[in-house]
Amino acid sequence: MSTAARMVKSSLCSIFITFSLVSCATQVAKVHTPAAMFMSAEASGKSFDGRFLITAQSGTEGRLTLMADEIENAMELSNTVTPLGLGLDLGLFEIVDIYARASSHESPAVLGLKFQLMGDPRSKANKGNHSIAVAFGTGSSYSSEEDFELAELNEDVDLKDGTHQAIYEAALLYSFRNAKETVLYSNLRIAKHSLQMEIDDQDHPAIDGKELNYQSTTITLSGGITRYFSKAFASLEISAQHSKWTNNDPTTFGLIGGALGWYWD
Repeated sequence: MSTAARMVKSSLCSIFITFSLVSCATQVAKVHTPAAMFMSAEASGKSFDGRFLITAQSGTEGRLTLMADEIENAMELSNTVTPLGLGLDLGLFEIVDIYARASSHESPAVLGLKFQLMGDPRSKANKGNHSIAVAFGTGSSYSSEEDFELAELNEDVDLKDGTHQAIYEAALLYSFRNAKETVLYSNLRIAKHSLQMEIDDQDHPAIDGKELNYQSTTITLSGGITRYFSKAFASLEISAQHSKWTNNDPTTFGLIGGALGWYWD
């Protein structure tokens, strides 16, 4: 790999890390579970070969409203938010990639590994290549917000130690290269997403000392297409995302997202 390519890769990694740190500063009682992975089953194929992408990352957003006498309410769920995000896929071995996804919204950055089980990696793939892979990722975020405004009183309630979020995900991926430059792909992803915080405010005894621990199990089925150009690519992905948050009924949304990026080999 050329010196220039290594310098560009290093710069992209620095940008991603900075973006990830910014994305971890979440607002209280607000979550976003991304839907699209923008990932085919093909591994990069060589160590340090990879992709950098900018995404429009749709997903399920949850908003929790705190009341003066009750905080264990249902979240208000919607699919109207499509924040920008960054992604990085980097080859470790021929069939193993490390991947990272970070969002500008209320979602932890995720770091994971992808293992290709069948088919040729991207560096060797030709028309007609079928690939299967599995991926496992995790991420967490912390917000140092120390208070939150009660909805009906216009007063602040104190938090003991900010808010914490965590995501754990596992995915099964399939892809088919129907042309040298075009890959059709699908994935089934199961994710656990949590939101935790503790009230520490003696001025509101009804909720003082209460802990909030909201959990969700999210199942996402996605299908997409990636078109490769000379060192660049574009992806379009549609998803159906089924979520079950604590104190909420199961909810399913249809979502669409897109990505633009650059790859090196």
